[in-house]
Amino acid sequence: MTMLLGMSLRLMPAGGHAQVISTSRLASLAFPPTSWLSVPLSVDLSVLSQSLEDAMPRVFESGPAWILVDEGRVGIRYRASRAPFALSFQDGTLRLSTRVDYEAEGCVVRQRALFGGMSCDPEADRGRGETRKQIHVAGTTRLGWTPDWHLAARTSFQFGHPERSLVTFLAHDVTTHVDAALALALDRAAAAMDERLREVLDAHRVAEQVWRAASEPIPLGASLWLRLTPTELRVAAPREDGPTLRTSLELRLRPSLALDPKPLASPRAMPSLQVGAPSEGFHLTVENHLSFAEASRLVEARLPSRFAFPDLEVEVQGAELSGDPSRARLKLQVRLLSGLPNPTDVTLWLKGRPRYDPATGLLALEDLDYAVETSSTAVKRLDQNRHAEMLVHLRQRLRWPVGEQVDSLRARLEVALSASLFAKESLLAGTLQTLQPLDISLTRTGFRLVLEATGAVAAKLNRLSPPQE
Repeated sequence: MTMLLGMSLRLMPAGGHAQVISTSRLASLAFPPTSWLSVPLSVDLSVLSQSLEDAMPRVFESGPAWILVDEGRVGIRYRASRAPFALSFQDGTLRLSTRVDYEAEGCVVRQRALFGGMSCDPEADRGRGETRKQIHVAGTTRLGWTPDWHLAARTSFQFGHPERSLVTFLAHDVTTHVDAALALALDRAAAAMDERLREVLDAHRVAEQVWRAASEPIPLGASLWLRLTPTELRVAAPREDGPTLRTSLELRLRPSLALDPKPLASPRAMPSLQVGAPSEGFHLTVENHLSFAEASRLVEARLPSRFAFPDLEVEVQGAELSGDPSRARLKLQVRLLSGLPNPTDVTLWLKGRPRYDPATGLLALEDLDYAVETSSTAVKRLDQNRHAEMLVHLRQRLRWPVGEQVDSLRARLEVALSASLFAKESLLAGTLQTLQPLDISLTRTGFRLVLEATGAVAAKLNRLSPPQE
């Protein structure tokens, strides 16, 4: 930012503050727009479906031996098979479904009178319709964030029975036994899926990583540093994006640019949980401040040593910037090399309201005027005769294209962000999409500069991913 302003000021002897875009917009930038960096977190629903499949067998049965029920009067057996799980995400809830097909048989236990012992002859399902029955399983997983940034996932199931399985003339309901075995298996599978979900969308682990990493200054080359300075953390409610369940961590930032020496890292304690709306990519409004003393040194070093006008040549010998929030003042010590019988030293006071035109990319001065401080009658007469002409020339010449300087900063940002969004931990990569001047304005002590940068963010492989099993 200092680089950008310095290059701007070398063609701005009328004062040197740059009010970007328009005076009316400046009022809206009393505080820069919010800066954020969104960290994407996602899990493919097929991963969760597979965790269910791995935790629950496709076939379960009671075994070859009879299970005695009804106080030992009835024996039952069953065999069930499960269809693959189907998952979807709707209205903030993960929904699961499957179908279980099962067959059951029963027997009535009878005492043998002649030889003793018992007998139990199998009898098929006595219910109406097909002997093979179905159970429709519907599950819901409620998701929410705990105060310590962990994802709470709680899954419950409901069963639907188009027809129940009744065996023997006693009409014993085998479906209740299948339900009980199914519920145990589903509970184990749901626990595995809930754990996997918490693992892959572990906002606490990622929040700690990115909060720490964002506190480190990012080198941009040529003695320039970008400080992100995180101030807040927000997490978005999970949402569906096709076959993917997504959420995001949003860092609220207070970015700024600084020159060498390298700024010190300023880590702060990670804040409490806040849930906010989802966001994508990054939006940085980079603010920097430059004192009038620093700006004066830049102006003096970069101003052309001479200005040539029709029949008049001016040599610049010194420059000093000052001003207030409404107008900049530039004091120029100059020597008039022509237009008078002898070279003459005078002081020029230039005042104006700089304005940036995004359509042309030019930084220009509005309402530019100047005054001559001198005791020389000849100088006063010269100014009186040529003041209007000089103003026209000054207003035409004091325009400066900032595109080259923005492109230079863009190149630095592109290189730095594509390698890593953070200095010490290569967790995220960024793609810079836009970079534009947003505001260059005056304060009581100097210049306030704001650039706006937007882009996309991608997680580095295996850097933000959960531990592998």
